[in-house]
Amino acid sequence: MIVLKPDRKEVATEKELAAEFQRHCDDGYRQFVLVSDEGAYLSAIGEGFGPYTLEWFPGTRAGSHLRACEDLKSREVMEALLGFFREGPSWRGSLAWEETEDEPSPLPARWMESLDSIRRPAPDENRGESGSPKDSGRPVA
Repeated sequence: MIVLKPDRKEVATEKELAAEFQRHCDDGYRQFVLVSDEGAYLSAIGEGFGPYTLEWFPGTRAGSHLRACEDLKSREVMEALLGFFREGPSWRGSLAWEETEDEPSPLPARWMESLDSIRRPAPDENRGESGSPKDSGRPVA
């Protein structure tokens, strides 16, 4: 998984994730994003001990996402981040959620580019932009 703050960092263990979130709290960053390999992400907006707004975005955009109904303290955010990191289906069950319509992202443009590059496979040089094979001009046998 990847953590996005003002920088981008891969995290492979719960210990690394906890250390990155602690740095976020210590450095006064406003947004902490944890992106799964499938492109879903958990966004926590807040600073220090809280309060934080927590939102979960699915890997495939559907026009809406989930937002925790209540503001959370940093400890509660860390528990949600660890649950999301473990990728168990039960992590969302510990909070009350409301469905929220997607708005233009508050993420800086470079973060959105990072998310898009995770979601989108690298272009295949044998395929055009539409995903169909390029015409090489040679007859097909």
